[in-house]
Amino acid sequence: MTKFKTPSRSTLSDLCSAYSIGPILHINPSTAGTENLNYFIRAGKESTPQEYVLSIIQTPSYSRNLCFSMMAEIEKRGLPVPVPIKDRDGKSFQWLDDKKVILQQRLLGSHVIEPTNKNLVALIQMVARIHQIPIGVLGTLPKYPRDAGWLTQQIQLISGLLDSSQIDLIDQALIRVTNIKTQDTGLDLSRGLIHADLFRDNVLFDSQTITGVLDFHHAAIGYRMYDLAVIAIDWSQNRDGALYKEFIGKILQTYAAITPINADEIEHFESFIILATLNFWISRLVSLTNNGNRSKEPAEMEKRLRTLI
Repeated sequence: MTKFKTPSRSTLSDLCSAYSIGPILHINPSTAGTENLNYFIRAGKESTPQEYVLSIIQTPSYSRNLCFSMMAEIEKRGLPVPVPIKDRDGKSFQWLDDKKVILQQRLLGSHVIEPTNKNLVALIQMVARIHQIPIGVLGTLPKYPRDAGWLTQQIQLISGLLDSSQIDLIDQALIRVTNIKTQDTGLDLSRGLIHADLFRDNVLFDSQTITGVLDFHHAAIGYRMYDLAVIAIDWSQNRDGALYKEFIGKILQTYAAITPINADEIEHFESFIILATLNFWISRLVSLTNNGNRSKEPAEMEKRLRTLI
């Protein structure tokens, strides 16, 4: 994979000119995200400007996952998600070299640094509703790709950068997730639409109310528990010991009140947390190696994984 090539302002303006959004007033790069390039666009009249986000999808697998009928279906159900705007030719995306480019309305709200219990409950309830959307109405979605094969391939890419303690940590983690890391586990684990990247910087709030769920580029058909596991990783903050167990119980209890959870899913939930932590540690190492992207440090995920093993 080649390093990110930052487009010029004139290139970004040319991309925006394909849409009926009026004159471009400001273009500012976003610092969020590790794999895509995002720009905040202000356009239209000076007196009543509109805000947009222009995204250049850097990773080919995510580019294939841009299922616009899925986004429209989620929005139709009253959930706040950004739906790609069609250009003057009626297309939902453009090309910049070999990268797909999408423009979306910028949703209001802000990311929470220290989530409250009300923030958590609102998020889990929304995820439970997303998981209830029938697969058949979502268009063609792939299976979530980060399975055993993906892990093996990615680990090989960075194997030369790992020390012996990190290799040992990966080996221990792989043993702990043996039962769930393949597509066919033999366990009773529910599959459906998953977001797969529900970190705090992909959710917007106005106080305790969710105003936007962002970045569905990872969205796929996968184990529903994986979404809850990602939330357990990033939203637990500094909880440990009894507080962490209470936090995990809150996630499962809130979710089960809307979407049922079975015994296998409860029993193996910790394995999903380990798998998600391992996946994001490895993906951040690969992103750092390929692109020099340090917006999300791999060391954070490594530290979390060591507390779980």
